[in-house]
Amino acid sequence: AEPALAGEILHDALESIQLAMAEFAPDGAWKEGPGYWNYATSYNVVLLAGLKTALGSDFGLSGIGAFNQTGLFPIYMSGPLGRTFNYADAGDHALHPSQMFWLAREFQQPVFAWFERSTPAPSALDLLWFDPAGTSPKAAGLPRDKYFRGAEVAVLRSDWENPNALFVGFKAGDNKANHSHLDLGSFVLDAAGARWAMDLGADNYNLPGYFGGQRWNYYRLRAEGQNTLVINPDEKPDQDRTAATRIIRFESQPGRAYAIGDLTPAYAKQARSVQRGL
Repeated sequence: AEPALAGEILHDALESIQLAMAEFAPDGAWKEGPGYWNYATSYNVVLLAGLKTALGSDFGLSGIGAFNQTGLFPIYMSGPLGRTFNYADAGDHALHPSQMFWLAREFQQPVFAWFERSTPAPSALDLLWFDPAGTSPKAAGLPRDKYFRGAEVAVLRSDWENPNALFVGFKAGDNKANHSHLDLGSFVLDAAGARWAMDLGADNYNLPGYFGGQRWNYYRLRAEGQNTLVINPDEKPDQDRTAATRIIRFESQPGRAYAIGDLTPAYAKQARSVQRGL
């Protein structure tokens, strides 16, 4: 009975994890922001690694949803000060994703290992999966700017590994995504060694109705608590909570980089057309 039960649990896990992993498509980003990317991928990689060491196969799971690219997401979401573009319910603290070592080996992406070696808070899994290979994003030739489809997030920077670099994170996206704020069109800005435009991040999860009917009453979660447009401050909510928006133009050149989002669905009651770019 016990082997049969174990087989049933494993079968169901292999079926259900595919639903979550499909969310990494098409570019490896995560709609809940970098903090929850770390949370999700840490458990996901433990499962994949366990399957490979115990059974010799992950049954094709690592090929789902652009998972081979997902290690790029924390690299790009981290600015020159180590602070992340922390949209949705996330803090802007530096990430310490030991799963980057596993991802580096699995997908032959040494730059993933470089990222984790540069963090100052190692854990036991860092020891288990440690990979000494890898060069910096600049040495690896990663483009400075990146547009992540699906999550609809763009990041632009003037340089890699320069604490005084200019860095911008900008998002369109879907207000229906898990842990989302009404933050379509919001941005963060780092320059000259400081963060000048910040995201306040999550509020207290224990607040009444935080994940229910009162969610859009809280300042940090409303558009007015983000670096974005408020056309009618008396509107509740102040962006359409069902709106899904896209970045419609993105360009990355040595002397010019920009991203433009069509935010019209977020303000359908207040305006005929709303576009915003950086």
